[in-house]
Amino acid sequence: MQIALAFGGADVIGTDVSGESVRIARRLARQLGLASVRFERADLLDCRATGAFDLIFCTGVLHHLEDPLSGLRTLERALAPDGAAVLMLYSRVHRLGFEHFRNGARAFRGGASGRAPDVRTTMTLLRAVLGSRCRPLLAEELRGVGRERRRDLPTFADTLLHPHERHFDIDELMAFVRAGGFRFGSWARPADWHPQRYFDSPRVHRQLARLAPIDQWRVVYWLGARASPLFRFVVEKPALPSPPPWRDEEIRRLAVVGLTARTRYQVRDGRITRARPARVAWCARDVLRLRYEPFYGEETEVELPAGLSVTLGLARRGATVAQLMERWALPAAERVRFGIIRRLLPDQLGYLVPLGPPPGS
Repeated sequence: MQIALAFGGADVIGTDVSGESVRIARRLARQLGLASVRFERADLLDCRATGAFDLIFCTGVLHHLEDPLSGLRTLERALAPDGAAVLMLYSRVHRLGFEHFRNGARAFRGGASGRAPDVRTTMTLLRAVLGSRCRPLLAEELRGVGRERRRDLPTFADTLLHPHERHFDIDELMAFVRAGGFRFGSWARPADWHPQRYFDSPRVHRQLARLAPIDQWRVVYWLGARASPLFRFVVEKPALPSPPPWRDEEIRRLAVVGLTARTRYQVRDGRITRARPARVAWCARDVLRLRYEPFYGEETEVELPAGLSVTLGLARRGATVAQLMERWALPAAERVRFGIIRRLLPDQLGYLVPLGPPPGS
């Protein structure tokens, strides 16, 4: 649904193995007046499409398949030669504690021959574990999942009840992408994978700057551990030429638009019960806070000097990066102004979004 709202001129197809999920999605689409999207009940592994899709989003699916690689190869076959796919897979450092609990719960039920997991039995065991002398991995996260189960039962089921889950470390992820016939394109939010944001030492920064990107990502994954980002990334066909990095002069000519027009929808019982503008930017104690919630990821907040609110307000009218720099509301060197805006472009935190491809492409 979010993809259909973000790409208003595109033909969008959404699929799910759950008939109930498809019925709810169709109902929400009618409420929103989305005529360009359709929903079908389908299993990914049954898809026979070849080169049919320019852009594929597949988040939270492959790692739950009994054969994740078959699912990835199905996506590769369905993608157009010059297309791209945005994927999300579980990072091991974020899921290992949940796997430990599921394995223990399976043994508690009698092993592979025991009864299937259910919410009541799992919740009883979770309370017993958290209230005992046990010291489970990710204890606080387990406690939060249990606390929110009534409000968010799908997350409870995904975390503690699902029978299939595979997670990856950084090198396993790259090998998985290659085995599926893809080339790794980029992280969905590359700024999250810059190791400099995890270390304060200038000496460490100098050493990190000498590393190849894959080694920088390994540093973030292995040393950042639970502070490391989720595995959200873009893949392409290997035959597709790799695009060159954006040049500074191209970035300055980009038209940008702020996300202040975004709308938050409250959904209950499969219906939209409330719609209101999202609060994207506000000032508090001389700090400008920007909130960004991408359609492929979690919410992020950025803090900047409050005086920049006027400058960023120009983005609503489609100003270019160069125009934003000219109307800077605070004294700052040109390279500082450009650096701040550069951080907010789509290959970083995404608050400013390009209206089109770079000039000359």
